[in-house]
This record gives sequence, C-alpha cells and structure tokens, in this order.
Amino acid sequence: MYCIKCGKAIPSEARFCPACGTPVPSQDASVHEHTPPHPSPFHPAPSAPSHLPTGERKEWLVALLLSWFLGGLGIDRFYLGYTFLGILKLVTLGGLGLWAIIDLILIALNKLPAADGSLPAGREGKEWVGYLAIAMAVMGLLYWMVSFALGFFGAFFAPSPDYYYY
Repeated sequence: MYCIKCGKAIPSEARFCPACGTPVPSQDASVHEHTPPHPSPFHPAPSAPSHLPTGERKEWLVALLLSWFLGGLGIDRFYLGYTFLGILKLVTLGGLGLWAIIDLILIALNKLPAADGSLPAGREGKEWVGYLAIAMAVMGLLYWMVSFALGFFGAFFAPSPDYYYY
C-alpha cells in the first residue's frame, strides 16, 4: 500500500504514513495497493510540507497543554500551524473564551488536525487526560455561569440599604 500524499510504501496495518504522517484512508480507490502513484507533468506528486521535517508530527499532549494554559491567546493554533487563525484567536482573546473552550475540546478528542492534515501523535493510552481536561473545562464554565447569574440576579434579591437602619 502506498501513501496518497507522498507516494511512499506504508505497512498494511499502519493508520498513518510513517514518512509524512498522513492518515491512511480505508481500502478505497484513493489507496493504491500494488503500484505507487506516477506523477505526470500535469499532476505532480504532492510533497511533505516544507516547514516540517519528513515524519515529524505534532504531539497531542503538548497541543492539549498549550490549549489549556494559553488557548485564549491562540498559542495552540500557532503550534498546530494555523498562523492566521492563531492571530485571529489572539486578537479576539480566544473568541471571548468560547473559541478557546471549543479548541480545547477538539484537541482533547484529537479531532483538530495540524495544518498539514495529520493528527497530533501520542494520544494512545492517554485518553483519560483528554476527558479530564474536558470535564474540568465544562465544570469551570458552569461555575463561571452560576457565579455570574448569582452576582447579576443577586442584586435584585438583596435587601435595600434602608433595611439595616431603623
């Protein structure tokens, strides 16, 4: 089997290309079983991104920690290779926190690929860390919402200043 992105041979049990990190699709027409793809002058073979050495993939735990601690500043998007989205996230302070929480959940579930299309590596055996991060983010969001609601609506139920004076 050969990679559809870089054209190198892939072991049949692999889920990602060892050369470029591209996910291996299921057995369909885009995977060539016996012959590597032959580039033509009109359709050259795609190469690995020039900014990454061949075979290097981003680490999932690094992306998750960056999203947890610096996600509101867009550092997680910069790390994954999305420069424009990182700048946009920085300017909007993580979409006022909402974008940061969504990215945290996507990274924790390993659903946010790097800019080159490969998923961050190293999540195997550490799924509980992602679920813990999601649970903590949801609990923090609920705590913030309840605190805001009590602070906002508490002003309506508080006794008036005249109540304490005779």
